[in-house]
Amino acid sequence: DGGGVQFDGTTALRLNININPASQPRVTMGAWVKSSLINPTRHLFSHDNTGYDRDVCIDTRGGGTGWSAFKGNGVLGYIPAINTGWQFVAAVYDDTAGTVVLYVDGQIRSTTGRPGAGNTYMYVGRSTCCDNGVAAIVDGVFILPEALSTARLDEIRAGGIRRAPTCPLFLKQPESLVVCSGATSTLTVDPAGSGTLWAVWQRETTPGSNVFLAVADGPTGTGSIISGTFTASLQIQNTGPADLGRYRCLLNNDCGSVPSAIAAISICSANYNCDDAVDFFDYLDFVADFVGGSLRADFNKDDVIDFFDYLDFVAAFAAGC
Repeated sequence: DGGGVQFDGTTALRLNININPASQPRVTMGAWVKSSLINPTRHLFSHDNTGYDRDVCIDTRGGGTGWSAFKGNGVLGYIPAINTGWQFVAAVYDDTAGTVVLYVDGQIRSTTGRPGAGNTYMYVGRSTCCDNGVAAIVDGVFILPEALSTARLDEIRAGGIRRAPTCPLFLKQPESLVVCSGATSTLTVDPAGSGTLWAVWQRETTPGSNVFLAVADGPTGTGSIISGTFTASLQIQNTGPADLGRYRCLLNNDCGSVPSAIAAISICSANYNCDDAVDFFDYLDFVADFVGGSLRADFNKDDVIDFFDYLDFVAAFAAGC
């Protein structure tokens, strides 16, 4: 930031950053670029290994000559490149949503797409596999493990990467959980934005519906207790089957509302003793409870401890997590 690098079309800066979707489902990369040559194909960001992986370049395959972004099965484009003039260029990859966004000086191109795995490192200034690199001065490079909104890119373009965000955004997204039955589930976000921020945790109404409604604090009626529904951390004590599903956080301020990534809560019932490992100790602990008539051994929750509980546990144990 504040110190440009001159690339001549053959040089590159290697970054040992893994931006493969399995490692970073969401990535935003951008920079200010002053090109001296705009004849294609010239790459700015790349980890491509010939599969149209995550890559930002000056290309012709997006409908015309200009800034483009690889989308997994082709090229998203184009927005004209300027010779000897500064441009703010960025791309947003969100593998979870299956979207690719190209942003250049406030202009936007977007499409569906899920680029595959490329190299586990990346280049700034040239492709990691093919074609020429940019002949340009590049300044203010940023690569973030987040799918930034257009509003946030507008802010960075106007005030730099260090400008405090105005509209709400997530510096950390919630992560899916696999917990044992009866454990406490905690989903956490790291929110940012100007003014007063308030969060609302939501749960998907029906699996696969993508319709989310707010969850409420307090006892659920099925044995669990929910708290923190208007904070950055949602907690579900004594998690049970009725609590399973997909959750998200809706972050709000005067600028608007932004939903977080979706995080799922699921139960590993084979982890009977809740020690984060499925092993023979889970089996021994279940058998001890089963023989002793402990209510915990009512594995199928039919209010009767019988051989069906034993059979159901053995099946779950064999399946693992």
